[in-house]
Amino acid sequence: MTSQRPTTLKDFIYIDEQGIQALVAQVDGGVARDTTTSSKKGRTSSTSFSTKLKLLLAVVIKPEVSINHTCNRMKEDELEQTLDIHVANHLSKITDHLSETSELCTTIDDACRMAVNNDRSVYVACDTQFDAPQFFTGQGTEKVNDSGYLVFQSPNHYNSNDNYYKTNQWAIDMVCSIQKMPRSQHGMGATSHDALYFCGYSGRNIPLSIFGRVTALVEGVIQIKPFAVWL
Repeated sequence: MTSQRPTTLKDFIYIDEQGIQALVAQVDGGVARDTTTSSKKGRTSSTSFSTKLKLLLAVVIKPEVSINHTCNRMKEDELEQTLDIHVANHLSKITDHLSETSELCTTIDDACRMAVNNDRSVYVACDTQFDAPQFFTGQGTEKVNDSGYLVFQSPNHYNSNDNYYKTNQWAIDMVCSIQKMPRSQHGMGATSHDALYFCGYSGRNIPLSIFGRVTALVEGVIQIKPFAVWL
């Protein structure tokens, strides 16, 4: 029996479902199957015992709570958990394949260097840090909601090392549509988990894990198309 690698739990803040499914289809050599959608359909047709119990307790304790609203909230929570599981499994399959074919970089610097030198896009999966300029000052969530996008950029640090001028410096942009952010699809709340996380770092040097495609644009400018971003 093949030993299965333990799965690291991920708290996803951004998921490009269609993009991930398209990559999985290429790995499998077939047509993309929307397993997440089928799971959602299956979940919405029935409610688990635990969900029914939570719903009953909510109504008993707070009779004014709308049954439909509570039920829908429970179902949304279950669907989000199901989606996370599917995405984590898909990402594992994709990154394993890219590692085997030597097409995966594990640092931002390596990915940028390879994209520039080879003049082609490359994939990266790594832990890194980004700035979120919209959260440098107040009204960060308003800026995100007004534009419909959460913008990440590479931190701009002064490097006092003697090799500073020998170090490749890139301006890196990564833009995430809030439509693909599970907790912010209907707008990012000022007191939401994601907003408080970004504000906690004042929008600077925010630790993130990403899987994306890195492309060199004009000289010195790098774009990362994210497929998944998690905390």
